[in-house]
This record gives sequence, structure tokens and C-alpha cells, in this order.
Amino acid sequence: MATAEPAAPPAASPKTAKPGADPAAAAASQDGALTVAALANKYRAEFEQTFEAFRARALKLQADAPQLIQETQANVEPYKQDFITTVQATGDVTTPPGVILSTLSWATVLVLFSTVASFASGYLFAPILGLAIGGAGALVLALGALPAYSYYTLNQDIAASASDVTIRFRLLAAAVIQGLLVGFILQNSYLSGAPIASLILGIAAAAYPFAAEKFGGNRQMLLGASVGSAVGVTLVLGLLSGYLTLPYLLLSALYGGVTAITLQYMYKNVTAETAPTYLYQLALLVSFAAARLVVHLVFGMGPEAYAQYKQGATATQQNRRKRDIIGGEGALQSTPKLGVDYTQKQVELVARIRTCKDFYEILQVDKNASEDDIKRAYKKLALQLHPDKCRAPHSTEAFSALGSAYDVLSNEEKRHRYDMYGNEEAAPARQRQHHHPRHGDGYFQYDYSHGFQSDFTPEEIFNMFFGGVFPDEVMRRQRNQQFRRHFRPRPEEEEEEGVEAENGGGRYMLIIILVAIFMSYIAPFLNSLSAPPFSLRQNSDYPIRRDTANLRVPYFVQRDFMEHYSTEIRKIDKKVEEDYTYQLRVECYKEQQQ
Repeated sequence: MATAEPAAPPAASPKTAKPGADPAAAAASQDGALTVAALANKYRAEFEQTFEAFRARALKLQADAPQLIQETQANVEPYKQDFITTVQATGDVTTPPGVILSTLSWATVLVLFSTVASFASGYLFAPILGLAIGGAGALVLALGALPAYSYYTLNQDIAASASDVTIRFRLLAAAVIQGLLVGFILQNSYLSGAPIASLILGIAAAAYPFAAEKFGGNRQMLLGASVGSAVGVTLVLGLLSGYLTLPYLLLSALYGGVTAITLQYMYKNVTAETAPTYLYQLALLVSFAAARLVVHLVFGMGPEAYAQYKQGATATQQNRRKRDIIGGEGALQSTPKLGVDYTQKQVELVARIRTCKDFYEILQVDKNASEDDIKRAYKKLALQLHPDKCRAPHSTEAFSALGSAYDVLSNEEKRHRYDMYGNEEAAPARQRQHHHPRHGDGYFQYDYSHGFQSDFTPEEIFNMFFGGVFPDEVMRRQRNQQFRRHFRPRPEEEEEEGVEAENGGGRYMLIIILVAIFMSYIAPFLNSLSAPPFSLRQNSDYPIRRDTANLRVPYFVQRDFMEHYSTEIRKIDKKVEEDYTYQLRVECYKEQQQ
């Protein structure tokens, strides 16, 4: 009996609502989805519109960039030439010595108050300032807003013939505020050594009257006897105190350079005994702070690194006192002890190197190792085997072997010869070795040079590789070269070298760049203290017309032009013609772009 097939259930439509579903809720959900989609499309359109606006602006800036650069160069060029002319001036000085003395003396007071305020800020007021501003804001205030405001108010006071007490109080307040800001910025930055900024200005101020009395108006001798003596005394004090480090040297040079440039501008612009010089004092204050910030940026150490540095410096001073009391540097020499002067790991490292048969095995690199691999291997082993760190038996021989290995494998020509002939060139040395008896420890006497003559001693290789040493360390090593084999060098000095040389040679390139930036910073500020000698356009400051002798180009000068530039007219005429030609080129370029 045939049975009927059951009918298949109807296929459910995706649009069919589930049984029991609320139609109102479904409609609300659909409306919400449409609203979200509409908002997304709206914001997308606004984003695309904003992006196109930025893109159009960027294209316009790109098109206008050459013109902006040309205009900026044309505006800056007169100030740059005036700065170069002022700095290179060598004529006799007519500025009264009393004006220079008072300017440098009050600048000394300003810098001293600023320095004291910076230390107080770093130790006391930094947490309070941190609630209101950050490091970047403090930097902008210290080197931007505060100098600009002080410059403006000083000009107002000078124009209003304000009393000397009022103006000096403003300068002193600016110095204290700037010191607080600088101290806040540098609260976690320390230097291995830094000169006293106010001391350089004070010595220059004290020496200037004597230099003026002896040398008269001789500009070079005045600068050398005042600023040069100030920097020289500072360096001697750094040498005697043990703080003569690279940051100390750089800061001393920057302080001296800023002082000399400021004096050059005073020689040019100040000719009367009663001329106001407050702006020059402000320039010195701001420039000294900028120099300090730049050097801290490059050489500043954090609290932990500085604590280690101070600990090493203290131990170094104690060792010096011990040598003075006991008598002679060799008096500290004692029998090295395991666990005190060296570790078991260093003993094993020395033993491994003394059994190596080639340079690659010493450095633990393969024959295809790159120069960077060889440097890394040498650095790792040299820090463990340097005599300042390791006094294990035969560590000196192992350190010499390491230096020879690096000297050969880091030199392309020597390495090629070594790979070609191996140790064959050292055959006479090895033949001599067989005639020597065994040492007590069971090792044969070994020629670590493998027949290759090194261009440098192991110590020189180490110093060059790790970026050099401090000046006092160089003098000490030259003085005591005869003790090199018999007394242990100070371990703290190697740690100091490691701190200073960690970043390698790139740091010194950064220094050059930062110094250039620093000088470009103070140049416009100092230039603002004196106007350019001429203008190509007539105005209230340049009312008198002159013409160049060659091309008859018109230009305009100030009323006292002949008093300052009577001996430089030919040079100024040439500069006018150059600027005029340059301006014509800029105008032609603008017309071509239209």
C-alpha cells in the first residue's frame, strides 16, 4: 500500500519576521540603522572636504616656498652682514672703559642671581612650577617670551627716561624669573663639570680697566686681556679642581665667545659715557642661559648616572689622598685578590684568550664577520679585560692580545694579509718560543701579535675606540708612563670615560650643529641692539640719501652715518650694490611666478 509523501514546509523568507517579533521594535531598529548610515556619510563628506582643504593649502605653500625663502633671505642678509662686519672689526676702540666696566659688573650680578635662582628652583620650587607649566613651556618662557617682554619694557623705560634703579630692578627680576625657569627645566639634568658663569664675567670686568690702561684702544689686546684672561683662569680652576671635562671646556668657550661678541657690539655702538647699556646686559643674561641649556641637552646625565659619576669621583679623590699620604703612586700597589680585584669569570676569560691560536678565535667571531661585528666583540671583551677593571693574572697579556686582534681585523689590508698567510709571518717568533721553558701555570709563551706590528698600543686602541679620555687623564698618563707596568690605574676614570663617550663620535657632530644653532640664535638678538648701516628704502630712521660710487645705486643712511662708517664707505657701497642686485632678482622671480 503506497503511502503519501509528507508535504515539504514552505521556505522561510529572510524578510519574514519571526513569530512573536514586535513590528514596532523592528521598525525602530531599521530607522536607527538608517540614521547611523546618514551620519557616517555626513562625517565622511566633511572629512574629505577638510582633507582637500589641507591638501590645497599644502600645495599652495609648496608653490610659494621658493618665494618665501627668497624674501626671507633678502630681509636677513643685511643683519647677517652687519653681524659679520661687527665681529670681524679690528679698529681702535673709542668706547669709554667705565661703560664697559659697569656693563660687565652688573651683568655679573644678573647672571649670579639667575644661577642661584636656578639651583633654588631645582631643589625647592620645581614641584610647584610643575603644577602650572611643563618643560617645553618653561623653555619657551625662558628663551622667548621673557627676553622679548624684557626687551620691550626696557626700551619703554629708556624712552621714558626712567630712573636707573627702576631699570636695574626690572633686569634683576627678569634674571631671577629666568633662573627659576632654567632650574625647572634642568631639575633632572647634571653635568660632570661646569664653570661658574658669573666668574667669567666678573674676571673680565675686573681685568678690563687694567687692560684699557695698558693697551689703550687696541681692540685685540683689550679682548684678549679681559675675556681671554677670564676664560684662561676658568680653565685653570677647572684643571686644579678636577672638573675640567668636555662640558666644562665647551661652556667656558661659549661664555667667553658670547662676552666677546657683546663687547664688539658695544665698541661699535656705545661711544658716550652716559649711553644706556641695559640691553647688552640682557643679551648676556639670555645668551648665558641658552648656552647652559644647549650643553645640558648634549651632555646632561640623569640622577642615577650622576650618582655613579659622583661616587667614582669621590673614590678617585680618596685614592689621590692615599697616594699623597703613603708616598708615591706605586704605594697603592698590592697583590690582586680573587673576588676583590677580579672575578672567576675574568680568570676564565684570560685563560681562554691565552690558548687561542688566531685572532678570530680571540674575538669569538667567524672569518666572514663584518666590521661592526668585530667592533661589538672588541667592545664587549675590552670592557671586561681593561686593566682598570681586571687585575687577574696575565690579564695584561690577554688585553694586549685583544688589542692586536682588533688592530689587525679592523684594518682591511692587514686582515687580508692575515687571511692569506695566517700565522706564517710569525714563524720566527714561534721558533723562538720553543726555546723558552714552560711557565709555572703550564702555558707556552705566546706571541699575541702573530707577527703583525700594531700601529698603536692596546691602551691607545681602547681610548680611540671608546672616544678618548679626559684631559687630566691624558696628562696623568703622560706624567706617569714609567709606572704603566707596575701600578693599577684608577678604575673610576674608565667609568667616567664610559659615561662621556657612550654615544661615540656622533655626539661631537651634534655639538657642532647645536653650537651653530646657538650662535644663530644670539646673532639676531644682538643685531636687534643696533640697526643695519643702510636701507634701500627711505624712512624716518634712514632719511639721508647716498649713492654708490660705482653703479650710482641710491640708498639711505642714518644721520650719524659718517661718525660710525666713515672708514668703511667703500665696503658699504659694495654691499649696497649686492643687495640691490639681489632684490632685483627677487622681483624678477616674483613676476615670472605671476
